[in-house]
Amino acid sequence: MRVAVAGPAAYEAFLGRHAMTIPRVENVTSHFTMKNLKPAP
Repeated sequence: MRVAVAGPAAYEAFLGRHAMTIPRVENVTSHFTMKNLKPAP
């Protein structure tokens, strides 16, 4: 799944309130974009 959040604290809140409450989800691997290399269309 892709999730857009305001920052690290919002992401942690999302994990605790939503993603980690899904049955059978045991762990999560995350990748973060630090900056955009080209403007969005």
